[in-house]
Amino acid sequence: HDVAARVADAGAGMVSPRGNIEANGLREQIESLLYNSTYRTAARRVGLVLRAAGGTPRAADLIELTLDAGVAHLSDDVWRLPWHAERSLDVIAFVIAMQCVL
Repeated sequence: HDVAARVADAGAGMVSPRGNIEANGLREQIESLLYNSTYRTAARRVGLVLRAAGGTPRAADLIELTLDAGVAHLSDDVWRLPWHAERSLDVIAFVIAMQCVL
């Protein structure tokens, strides 16, 4: 669902409601995507950006890298700062110390 939201945010598509979707509603959405030039223009723009970033080969490399390395390094826990740094107390203490010295 996250990918669909990103595509919709880029103007290149739309998000269909989850659950019960009526055939007529789905048909209207598909026709809108096919025949509304706004979606086509946005999709071309997204395609240009993706190709400039390396396209399908780069995406495949990133997927393989993630499969090899895992995703633990992407979790917030790995990047968790000490409590004082999380609240910027170390920076505040440094600024106060500099003011006292100067």
